[in-house]
Amino acid sequence: EYPKQEEIPFYKKQTRLVLENCGHIDAEHIEESLANDGYQALAKVLLEMTPDEVIQVIYDSNLRGRGGGGFQTGYKWKQVARQQEKIRYVVCNGDEGDPGAFMDRSIMEGDPHKMIEGMMIAAYAVGAQEGYVYVRAEYPLAVQRLKTALGDFGIENSYVRGPGCKFCGGSGIKGRMSVPEIILPDAMFLELIIKGETRRAIDYWTSDLGGRTMKDAAIERMLKGYIDLDEVERWCGLMDQRPVY
Repeated sequence: EYPKQEEIPFYKKQTRLVLENCGHIDAEHIEESLANDGYQALAKVLLEMTPDEVIQVIYDSNLRGRGGGGFQTGYKWKQVARQQEKIRYVVCNGDEGDPGAFMDRSIMEGDPHKMIEGMMIAAYAVGAQEGYVYVRAEYPLAVQRLKTALGDFGIENSYVRGPGCKFCGGSGIKGRMSVPEIILPDAMFLELIIKGETRRAIDYWTSDLGGRTMKDAAIERMLKGYIDLDEVERWCGLMDQRPVY
């Protein structure tokens, strides 16, 4: 047994920055965060810096995303800040769909106020009025602690339950649960396929619809015989039954 977490060989040589408070504070009480310099960075930003100065600091730091693309955070903020549209949002992706990605769950469960502080700084820098956090339903403790942390500020928050998935975030932001949906080809395309006019069907698809990658894959399967004409006709019957959101 190890008296302290830092004495475990895996952690011993690590310098923890973002996760420095995780496991050392009570994540459900804002007083614990404040006692460990919580919201000091936000206070400095609001009292001593302009939004442009904040963005420049982030840009100069070369802070980057950890999801695989390594896109520069400061450049993202600059892009948002210079948009003509004044209604802006801060969206925090708390999901972990990529292998090797930074463990967002640890922050949300162990130090949620640090994440909220970061979102507040980003909102000030880019001029955003609202914020959204996407958390998968498999992280109930993270959801609970985020809601508790937001409640410390009297911030209204709503939670839309949904399954964890690499492509689920959009539906959650729209306020509905993410569920798989049938991707149905265009009715005219199906009619041409049923008539055996495969060449015309392909020409229609590529010229009129511009080639949509997700649907192209389904159509390719159909053309290769993975889906028979009976199935195509069934899809035609479903064309008027597609859910509308």
